Amino acid sequence: MSQSLTPFHTKSPLLVLAPHLLYPLRNGGDIGVVEHWGPLSRYIPYVIILGADTITRYEDGHIVHQSTFENTFRNSKIAGLRTLLKRSHYLIEKFLTPRYRQVANEYLADPIFQNIVCSHLWSTTLFNFTGKERFVIIQSHNDDFQWFQHLANHAANLPARLAALASKNWTTQFMRKHALDYWFFHCTERDQAGYAAASPCHHSFVMPVGVDIQTEYADALPPTDNLHLIFTGSLSVTMNFDALCTFRDQFLPALKVAFGNSLEISVVGSHPTVAVQNLCDDQGWNLFANVSDTELMQLYQKATFSILPFPYATGSKLKLLKSLSYGVPFLSTTHSSPGEMPDLPFCVFSDAPEHWVTKAKEATLKGISVEQRNALLAYAQQFSWTALAEKMIEQLNNLAEGPK
Repeated sequence: MSQSLTPFHTKSPLLVLAPHLLYPLRNGGDIGVVEHWGPLSRYIPYVIILGADTITRYEDGHIVHQSTFENTFRNSKIAGLRTLLKRSHYLIEKFLTPRYRQVANEYLADPIFQNIVCSHLWSTTLFNFTGKERFVIIQSHNDDFQWFQHLANHAANLPARLAALASKNWTTQFMRKHALDYWFFHCTERDQAGYAAASPCHHSFVMPVGVDIQTEYADALPPTDNLHLIFTGSLSVTMNFDALCTFRDQFLPALKVAFGNSLEISVVGSHPTVAVQNLCDDQGWNLFANVSDTELMQLYQKATFSILPFPYATGSKLKLLKSLSYGVPFLSTTHSSPGEMPDLPFCVFSDAPEHWVTKAKEATLKGISVEQRNALLAYAQQFSWTALAEKMIEQLNNLAEGPK
């Protein structure tokens, strides 16, 4: 008989291993880590989140201390080469540097941490125990099987394709070997189904991403000839660059025909790559890099729509909710749909450019009322991080023991 998985310890602090996490928080995965686990410190002694170069301590739902340490990611080419040579996982080779391992080991060696969160399943390679010795939960963020297959399909060159396929293969092998060794926390039922297809018996639950609810958002938008679109996200991430290219190639031509010089596009995010900068320069888009939270709010307040033009996506619901939390409707491809949703004013999930144009014309011709903005905000409110923290602690406390 196999040993049971360890239950959650309500009297133990929580250690969160997030080697990818950078401040300011702009990447969806980074936000998901901080906002899911920081508020949990209201219910347990404290939470330590070990980011890429930060150590953040939460108590009673708030940051009480944050320190930094020297650490730099490996660049993409070196990480890709290491992935191929070692038959490894690209994100292991990019994020799990010797320095990060050293700092993580110092915390993992402390037996006070009986609760461990691994952001992405590859973070489990930082230690040599399983969820049968301590409570260990993996936050998946995405359906990694679909994620890496899409990256392979859209790769710009053969080495990038091979690195993506190697990462997918590593994930498959991990699930075959360790599916019953840990708890898994998925953000959508779609993600859960992707892992279940590989390992039907893996122990998992779904907890959606959330959003900070804004107390201030744009006033009613009167009828106007101008259409202002905003795209937000980490601008060093391949998925976001591919989304911008999809927007340029698939949706922009029709919008230009409909709105001409009245069309304005803003790209907002952290650490833009040279490729993103060149794309924005070539297209005449406004690029706002590494903005503050206040600046981000102001940019949303000027926007008619946010855009989610993803040709593939498994983790874009956070961007969707962020837009709604400002009372700003979205234009989205079907890939960004989190599943069943109510009809929301002016929002659309479609891969057809004409549908985007129709919604954009409707909003600019009729304007967007305060009541319609309130409807968008009301949907987002049910996903406030505070509400989700209460659901999370209840879920963790009610987890059944693993198989005997």
